[in-house]
Amino acid sequence: MAVCQVVANNGDQIVPVGDQIVPVGSSWMFGYNNGVIGGTIVLPSFHTKFSLPAPSTAEYATITSTIVSLLQLGALLGSLLIFPLVRLSGRLPSLALGSILFAFGCLLQVFASGHLPYMYAGRFIGGIGLGCITVVVPMYISELSPPAIRGSLVGLYEINNQLSSLCGFWSNYFVGVGIDSGADRQWQIPLAMQIIPAGLLLLAVVFILPESPLFLIQRGEVSRARKVLSSIRALPAEHQYITEEIALVSSSLPESSTGKIRTINTIIPVHLFRELLWSGNLNRLIIGCLLMVGANTSGINGVNFYSPAIFRLIGFTSVNFLLMLSGFFAIAKTLGTFVGLFFFIDRFGRKFLLLISSAGIVLAFIYIGSFLTATHGSPAPGTIAGYFAMGSVYFYAVSFSLAWNGVPWVYSSEIYQPRLKELSMSLTTAVQWIMQYAIARLTPVLLNSGTYGSGNIFFFLFAACTALAAAMVALFLPETKGLTAKGMDEIFGSKYHEKREGDMGNMEGTANGMMLVGNGDFAFNVDNTGMQTFLPFNTLSSWGWHKDPLPTNGPNVPSSSENISDYHGVEKLTHGRNVSYDIPDPNLPDVSQWLIANPNRVNLGRIGLTYKNATITASQITEPKQELNLWDGTITSTFKVDGSVVRVITQGDFETDAVAFDIKSDLISLGDLKVELDFPYPPIHSTTYKFEVFVGVYDFPQNHTTSIADPPNRKIPTAHIYHEMQETKYFVNLRWPSTSSSDLQLTRNEPAGSTAVTAHRYTLAPGPSSAASSSSTMTFTAHFSPEKRIPDLPSAIRQRNQKGWNEYWSDGGFVDLTASTNPNATELQRRIVLSQYHVRVNSAAHGQSPQESGLMNNGWYGKFHMEMVIWHNAHWSTWGRQEHLDNIFPELYEKLLPSSLARAKNMGWEGARWPKMTELVSQGNSPGGINALLMWQQPHPMYLAELAYQASPTRETLRRWDNVISASADYMASYAWKNASSGYFDLGPPAYGVTENTPPEESLNLAYEVSYWRYGLDVARQWKQRLHRPVPEQWTTVAENMTPPPQVGGLYADYEGLNISWWEDPDLNGDPRSMIMLQGMLPNTPAVDHQVALRTADKVWEIWTDDKVAGWGRPVLAINSARIGNPERAVYHLTAYDYWFFDDAGGTPPPFISGNAAFLYSVAYLAGGWQGSHGNAPGFPKNAGWVVKQEGLVKAL
Repeated sequence: MAVCQVVANNGDQIVPVGDQIVPVGSSWMFGYNNGVIGGTIVLPSFHTKFSLPAPSTAEYATITSTIVSLLQLGALLGSLLIFPLVRLSGRLPSLALGSILFAFGCLLQVFASGHLPYMYAGRFIGGIGLGCITVVVPMYISELSPPAIRGSLVGLYEINNQLSSLCGFWSNYFVGVGIDSGADRQWQIPLAMQIIPAGLLLLAVVFILPESPLFLIQRGEVSRARKVLSSIRALPAEHQYITEEIALVSSSLPESSTGKIRTINTIIPVHLFRELLWSGNLNRLIIGCLLMVGANTSGINGVNFYSPAIFRLIGFTSVNFLLMLSGFFAIAKTLGTFVGLFFFIDRFGRKFLLLISSAGIVLAFIYIGSFLTATHGSPAPGTIAGYFAMGSVYFYAVSFSLAWNGVPWVYSSEIYQPRLKELSMSLTTAVQWIMQYAIARLTPVLLNSGTYGSGNIFFFLFAACTALAAAMVALFLPETKGLTAKGMDEIFGSKYHEKREGDMGNMEGTANGMMLVGNGDFAFNVDNTGMQTFLPFNTLSSWGWHKDPLPTNGPNVPSSSENISDYHGVEKLTHGRNVSYDIPDPNLPDVSQWLIANPNRVNLGRIGLTYKNATITASQITEPKQELNLWDGTITSTFKVDGSVVRVITQGDFETDAVAFDIKSDLISLGDLKVELDFPYPPIHSTTYKFEVFVGVYDFPQNHTTSIADPPNRKIPTAHIYHEMQETKYFVNLRWPSTSSSDLQLTRNEPAGSTAVTAHRYTLAPGPSSAASSSSTMTFTAHFSPEKRIPDLPSAIRQRNQKGWNEYWSDGGFVDLTASTNPNATELQRRIVLSQYHVRVNSAAHGQSPQESGLMNNGWYGKFHMEMVIWHNAHWSTWGRQEHLDNIFPELYEKLLPSSLARAKNMGWEGARWPKMTELVSQGNSPGGINALLMWQQPHPMYLAELAYQASPTRETLRRWDNVISASADYMASYAWKNASSGYFDLGPPAYGVTENTPPEESLNLAYEVSYWRYGLDVARQWKQRLHRPVPEQWTTVAENMTPPPQVGGLYADYEGLNISWWEDPDLNGDPRSMIMLQGMLPNTPAVDHQVALRTADKVWEIWTDDKVAGWGRPVLAINSARIGNPERAVYHLTAYDYWFFDDAGGTPPPFISGNAAFLYSVAYLAGGWQGSHGNAPGFPKNAGWVVKQEGLVKAL
C-alpha cells in the first residue's frame, strides 16, 4: 500500500495520491477517547452503575475529573517511557506496544462493572499506550512525508483525530437516546468502541506498515531504507527522487549510525540530553513545548471533556440535548481542522494560521465570559444572547481547530534534528499530557467559580492565556513551511554555536610574520603593524591581472623575430600520429616564457604607516603585540613608536574588495604619524621566476601612472587614486566618516612624472586646518576596484565583516577535540580552526579556484592549477559549506569550456581537454612539459559534480553540470586508445602522472589515472541515467573495457612495464602517493581491488619515510589509512608535527593553501566518515585519548 506516491512532472513536482494513509487511523484512539469520555460520564446508566453522587457536589467533580485525567497521567508516563524503545527498536515496535496497552486499558474500563478502581486502572493503562502512540505517530508520518506536503500529511493525523472525536460525541448521543438508561451497554458500547482502532493499528503494524526510512538510515540499513521509500513513493528503487531523499536524510544526520550495538548509553543516552542544552536544540525544544502549552491553555480540553457542563452553564438543561450540542461542537472542530490543516497549513504557513486561530479564540471566550458575568451565572434559556453564546462556542471550536488543534503537532514533528528527534518528541508530548492532566483536573473547579459562581473565570483566564500565546507566536516563532532539515538548522541555529565561539580562540602574530584579512576574492596581508609598513606584503584580488610587454619589445630581445602567433606548441608522436602539445618551443624561448608567465596577478598597492614623514622600519617598533580575533575576523595590532602607543584595528570586507582601518595614537594629533599608500609595478617575467613573496617592484616608476581622481560626490568625504598599468586600470577609493574630527586629506608625495622610487607614493593624514588635526584617531576605508565609486564607511564594513565571520563559523561543519586527553589534540584543534580561516580568506573566490599560495603571494605567477581543484575545494562540501564550491563550479569549467573544446579538437580528440595551469584572462594552458602532459585533472568535473549532487540531489544540479560532464566524458572516451593486443583501452604515453616524476615517454597506463578514468566515465554514465537521457555508447565501451591498474608482485605499480625493483628506485619511490590515492581520494570503483590496495598501502608505509612526504601527501595518507581501517596510522599522518609544519598563523610554509584545504578534507574524512563508513569519527582511534565531537560534517565520497 502506497503511503505517499511521488509523481514526476518534468521531475519537479511531488503530490500525494490515494485515500488510505494507514498510520493516520491511529489518531482515532486519541480523538475518540476525547470525544466519548465527557458524554459517557453524564449518561444515567453510568451514574447508576458506579453510584455517583449528584453532579453539583464536590465529590462528583473529584470522581469525574479523576476518571478523565488519569488517562492524561498515564499518557504522560507513556510518552516518557517510549523514548528508549523508539530509539533502539524503531517506530513499529513502539506502535505495537502502544496499541496493546491501550486495548488492554479499554477492556478494563468496559468490564469495570461498577468498580471505580478498575475504571481508574483502565484509564491509566490505556493512557500509557496512548502516550506511546502520540509520540511515535506524528514523528513516523513526518519521516515518511516529502517536505512540500509534510504539513498536510501530519495534519491528516489531527483531522482523523477530530473525525474520531466527532464519532465519540455522537456515539454518546445515540446510545443516550437509543438504549434504555438502565442498561449497562449504554455506557459500555461507547467505551468498547475504543478497542477497534487499537486493533486495526496493531494489524497494520504487523502486516502493512514499513519501518521509518530515517530510523533505518540511522542504523546503517540504507538499502532497506531505499526499498521502503521505493514502496511508499511507488517509484523504482533507483529513481532519482528516491536517491535525493536518501541523500537529504543522510546529510541531515550529524554522525553515522552505530549499527546494532546496544549499550547502556544507547538505552539512556546522557550525551543526547547534554546536546539538548545547546542553544540551537534548546530553542527548538522550548518552542515545541510552549506550543503544546499554548494549545492546552486555549481551554480546548476543558471544553472537550466537559462540553455538556459548559452548555448547561449557558442555559441548556436536557441531557440528550446537551449531548447533541456537544456533537455539533465536534462537527465544528472537525470542519475547522480539515480546512486549516488540509488546505491552509502548507499554503499560508504555520505562523499565520496560529495568529488567526488565536484571534478567534480570544473573541469567542471574551463574549462567553461577559455573557456569564452579565447573567450572574443563571442565564435564562432561549434568549438571543444565550444563542449567541452557544454560537460562540462553535466559533471557538472552528477558530481553535484552524491551527492550535494540529499545528503544534506538525511543528514539533518537523523541527527537531534527526539525531534528537525521538527524545525531543518524547519530552514535547510529555508536556502536552501534563497540560491535559492539569486542565482536566482544573476545569471542574473553574466552571464552578468566578463571579456569582458563573464559571466566567474559565473563559477570561484562557482568553488571556491565548492572547499571550499569540504574542509569543508573533515575536518568536520561525516559519517552517516546506523547509528541509538543513533549512531548520539555518533558522534555529546550531547546537554547537556557543561551543564554536568559545573554542575559536585568537591567533597571535609574530615579529616578522604575516596575517591577512579578506573574503576569498580579495586579501590584504599585514605585518605586525596591522598594515604593510616595514614589509611590503601584498594586496591581491581575483580580478587584478597584468600582461608584460611582448617579447619583441622586451629589453632582452632587441632584434628578436619571435611572435606570439608563431607559437603552436611542440609535436610529439602519439599512437602513430603527431600531436601538438603545449610545451615550451626551444625555437621560441622568449615567446614560450611569456606565455608561461602571462598574464600574472598584480599587487594592487601597499598601505602602511610613516613616522615624521619617513616609512617606519622594523627597528623603530617596540613592544609589538598582534592578535587576530577569529570569530570576528579582526586584527588588532599594538606597538610603540618612539615611546608612544599605536593601536591599529584592521578588518576586511566580506562583500567588497575593501579593507577598513581604525588607527589611534597621540602621534596622530602631533602630526607625526600618517598613512602612506604606494603602488608597485609587476616585474618583467623574462626568466623563470615562479614565486614572488613580495609581488611587484618599485624600480620602474615610468612604466605606469597614478593620479588623484576627482571625487564623484564632493559632499561625501572621499578620495580616489587612479592607477594605470597598460591594460590594467583600477581605483583605490578612500572614505572616512563625515565628522570634523575625522576629516582627512590625501596628498601626493612626488610630482607627476617623477623618476624617484617614491613617485607613486601618497600620504593620508588629518588636514592641517581641520579639527581632525587635533584628533588622535584616523578611521578610513580603502576600496580597490576597476571602477571609481563611493565605498562604505568603516563602521558598515566592521558590522558586515563581523556578521559574515560569525555566520561562517556558526554554519557548516565543526570538529571539537577539546575533551581529548591525547597530547596531540590541542595542536590538531588549532590547525583545524586556523585552516578554516585561511581557506575562507584565500580560497572562497567566485568563479575561479585559488592559486597554490592563495592570496598571500604569487606562486606560478598567480595562476591556478586545474589538477589541484579537488584538494583546494572538496573540503567545502564535506564541511557543509557547499555554497562556496557552488560559487566556483561548474562556472569555472563553463568559462574554460570553449578553449578546452578547441584544444581537444586541435589535438585530434573530441570533447574538452582541460588545461593544467591557467587563469581566466587568456583561458589558455601555460606551456610546460608537465603542464602539457598531466592528465589527472580530466575526470575532476565528475568528482566535483558528485559532491554537488550529494549536497543537492535535484534536477537543477543535474542540468547545471550536464554540459561540463558530457564534454569531459567525450574527451576521456576519445583520448583512450584501444590496445589490439590486450583488448583494453589504454592511456598514454606520452603522459605525466599525479606525482610528476615518471618518464613521460614510458608512462603507459598510470595506475591512478586509469582507475580515475573508469570512475569518471561511470559517473558520467550515471549522470545521464539520472536525467533519463541516453548514455553515449562509446562511454560505456571505454569504461567497461578500461585497462585495470597495473600490478607487480601483488602490489599496484606506478605504471605499466615496471618490475618489482621499482620500489627501490629513488626516482620513483620518493613520492608514491598515487598508489595510496587508489583508495584515498578516489571513491570506490570496480577498477580497484581492495586487498591489493591494502597491501600496497602497507608497502608505501614502509618505504615513504616522513622526511620525504610533502604538500598534500599527509592528507591523502591519512585518508587512505582511515579507509583501509587503520585509524592509528591515519591520525599519525595528521599529527607528525615535526615533519609537517604549520606556522603560527596556521599556514603551511611556504604558503601552500592546498595543504590547508587538503588537511581539512582529510579531517572531515576521519571525523565525518565517507560513503560506506560506520560509526562516529571512523578515522580516529577509539582509544589513545581521542574524544571527537562533530557537527555538520557531510560524508565524503
